This record gives sequence, C-alpha cells and structure tokens, in this order.
Amino acid sequence: LLVVFLDHRGQALERRDLVRLAWGAGHHITERAVDTHVRRLRIKLGEAGQWLFTLRQVGYRWAADPSEK
Repeated sequence: LLVVFLDHRGQALERRDLVRLAWGAGHHITERAVDTHVRRLRIKLGEAGQWLFTLRQVGYRWAADPSEK
C-alpha cells in the first residue's frame, strides 16, 4: 500500500483503485477494509503519516511535497 502511495504522489486515489493497485484483481479486499489498512499504515509511519491525506468521499492522497497541509 505504501509503495502505491509513493508511486502516485500527489494523486487522489479512490479506495477501489487502491485495492486494484495494491492487492490486484484476484483479492477480495473490501473498499472499507482499505480504511483500516490506511489507519494502520499511519500508525506504523508515525510522524510521516501526516503525508497521507484523507479525501472525504473520494479516498486518499500522499502529499507531493512536505509543504502541503
């Protein structure tokens, strides 16, 4: 999941796109499970988790540069 975010820095990614890109078409990961994985990723990243933005009603985005808020 982290690799997907880093490969798509600055791009808004919908949950279904994250499922497809991170796990592939053969996996049965629900879009809502993505939220849990993102939350756990933020915890593991610690302070770097602030680079990962939630886009309400859309999905998630990894900041393109550290000055973004």
